[in-house]
Amino acid sequence: MTFRAAFAALSVAAIVAPATAEAQTSIVALSEHDEAAYRDAFAAIESGNWRGVGSALTRTEDDVLEGAVRGRLLLSRSYRASWSDYTSWLNRYGEYGMAEAVHDRAMDSRSRRARRNGTRAPDAVAGPGRVLPGTPPPIPGDSASARAGIERIVQSIAAGDFEGARNQAYAQVGGARSGQAQWQLGLIAYHQHDYEEAARQFEASAQWAHHGGWARAATHYWAARARLAAGEPSGIAAHLEAAADRPWTFYGQLAEAQLGRESGLSFEAPVVDSETLQRFIERYPGARRAAALAQLGRLSEVESELRRLHADLSREDDVTFLGLAIALRAPAAQLRAAEFGGPEVAAGFCPATSFEPDDGFSLDRAVLYAIVRQESYFNPKAVSVSNARGLMQLLPSTARDMDRSTNYRRNPSALFEPGLNMRLGQSYIRWLMTEFHNDGDLGRVFAAYNGGPGWLSRWLATQPADIDPLLLLEMLPRAESRDYAERALSHMALCRKSYGQPTPELDRLVSGEPALYTPLDVARIAQR
Repeated sequence: MTFRAAFAALSVAAIVAPATAEAQTSIVALSEHDEAAYRDAFAAIESGNWRGVGSALTRTEDDVLEGAVRGRLLLSRSYRASWSDYTSWLNRYGEYGMAEAVHDRAMDSRSRRARRNGTRAPDAVAGPGRVLPGTPPPIPGDSASARAGIERIVQSIAAGDFEGARNQAYAQVGGARSGQAQWQLGLIAYHQHDYEEAARQFEASAQWAHHGGWARAATHYWAARARLAAGEPSGIAAHLEAAADRPWTFYGQLAEAQLGRESGLSFEAPVVDSETLQRFIERYPGARRAAALAQLGRLSEVESELRRLHADLSREDDVTFLGLAIALRAPAAQLRAAEFGGPEVAAGFCPATSFEPDDGFSLDRAVLYAIVRQESYFNPKAVSVSNARGLMQLLPSTARDMDRSTNYRRNPSALFEPGLNMRLGQSYIRWLMTEFHNDGDLGRVFAAYNGGPGWLSRWLATQPADIDPLLLLEMLPRAESRDYAERALSHMALCRKSYGQPTPELDRLVSGEPALYTPLDVARIAQR
C-alpha cells in the first residue's frame, strides 16, 4: 500500500485537547508489510546483525525510512563506519533530524585524522531556525567583568550584605548591565522596606532595552508591587498590564492573577482535519518520516525529525504542526510549538503525553510535568554531566534512596524507563514536601529539587522567618535554582490552566503567602 493510500484510509476527525483526551489520533504512515520490514531493520541494528539490516531494507516497498535506518546504523557504537560512509550519508540525508548526531559521530571518530590530512569534516544541514519570543537582545559593550559584577551583587544580597551590594550596584549603573544593576537595587530597597526607592529602581530597570521577556515582565510586576506597598496607586495598573502582556512568563501570570483576569493564552488544542494533515505530511518529508517513525514507536527519532522540521516552518504552519505533534504524542515538539509560537498554539505548553509514574499519580500531574519540562524537556533518554538520568533527571543515589530494592548505581540505565523514573521522582518530591518542607512550599521544593535540599536549608536558616516568599525566591543565591523554581512554578500554572484548573499557588504568591501545594487532581487520583 502506498503512503497516500494508507493515509487516505484514515479517519482523523480532529485532534483532541490534551487535557481531556485519553485516546490519541492514529496516523498510519506505513503499510503492514513495510512496518514489519522496518521493525526488523531497527531490531537488527540493536542486535548487531549488520547483514540483517540490509536484508530487511530489501523487503521494503516504501523507502521513507531507509535514511533513518542507515543513520541509526552509523550511530551504533559497535558498527565500524568509514569516513566515506558518514560523508555520503550526510550528503544524501543532511536534512534529517538525526543529521547533527551523525555529524557529531563522524567528528568523534575521525576528526583527528581529518585535521592531519587536511580533510574537511562533513557538514550537517542546519535549518534557519526560529528565535524564541522574549529572547534578550545583545548587550553592547558587555564583558565578563560586567557579568561577574552582577553576580557579586547577587551573592552579597544572599549573604545579607546589603550595604556592600548597594555600593556594587551603583557602580554598575550606567555600565553595560545597568538595567540588571537597577533591578538588584530595587530588590535591596524592597527588602529594607524603602518601597518608594524600590519602585524608582524597578521602573528604571523596566526601561532598559536589553531585558528579555521574562525579565521585563519581572521589572514591571515588581514596580507595581513596590508602588502598592508604598501606597502610591498611580502606575500600578499600567505596570501590571505590561507584565501581563507576557502571559507565558512567571510574572506575566502573577500579573494576570492580580488583575483578576483570564489567561491571555488559549489552551484549546487545534482542530486539524485529516485532509489538512495529509497535505502537511505530503508537503514536508520530515513530517512524513516522523509519522512513520511514530508508527514504529521510536519517539526520540520522531522528536528529532519534528525539531528539525519546525526550524524551517513559518508561523502560518504552527497550528498544523502542533496538531501533528499531538497526534504523534511527541511532547517536546508540542512544547516547542508553544514556546516559539503565539497564543493560538499555547495548548502545547502542557503536552499530551503517555508518560506517567508506573504506580500512578499521587501528586497532581501539573507538578510532575513542570519538573519533567525543566529537567529533560520530556526526553526520557536525557543524561546530565552529573549522571542524572531520565525524564526527571534522577541521580542513581537519589533513586536508591527512594527505592532500596534496586541498586541503581549498578544499573543506572533502568532510570531511562519513563514509568519507573517518574515513580521515583514523584517519591522524591513527596519527601521534599513532607520531610524537608512539610508545609509544601513549592517555591522551596522546586529550588531544592534543582540544587539539593542541603544548601537551601543552610541558606534559609540565615533568612528571617517572616520574609516575603516572592522576595525570598528572588534572593536565592544560586541563579540556576532561582530561575528553575520560577520556571517550574510557571509551567505548573500553565498546565493547571490547560486542565481547566485554578492556580492557587500563584494566587498565594500574589497575596504575599508561600506557594503552598494544593492538590486539585483529587477525582483523578481517587480513580486509581
